[in-house]
Amino acid sequence: MNHPVKFYTDVHVDRKAVKQLKNKGVDIIHCSEVRMEEAADEAHLAYATELGRIIVSCDEDFSDLHFKWQSADREHAGIVCMRMFDQCKSISFIVNTILFLNEAAVYKTDLYNRIWRP
Repeated sequence: MNHPVKFYTDVHVDRKAVKQLKNKGVDIIHCSEVRMEEAADEAHLAYATELGRIIVSCDEDFSDLHFKWQSADREHAGIVCMRMFDQCKSISFIVNTILFLNEAAVYKTDLYNRIWRP
C-alpha cells in the first residue's frame, strides 16, 4: 500500500497556495498554523519528518540540509525545493506542482529521503 502523501510548508510558500491545496483535498500544513514561522530550516525539516510530511520550500538551504542529513545517516520524509526567483512567485505553479505530486508520486520511491525539484 502506498503511504499517503502529506506536506508541510515553510514561510516561503504563500498561504494562498496552501489554502487552494487544502480546498482541493491535499493534506498540507503551513508553518504558521503550528507557530513555526520563525523556526530555523533544520527545525522545519525535523518537524516535518517527525510528522511524516514532505517539506515544501523555496529556500535553497534545504539542499544543503538534505546532504547534511544523508551524510549523518539521518532520513527525512522528503523535500520539494522550488526556485525562489520564479517558481515560488507563482501560486498556480506551487499549486500545480503539489497537486501533481499528491496524485502521481509514490511516497517511498519518489519522495522519502529525497529532494525533488520541479
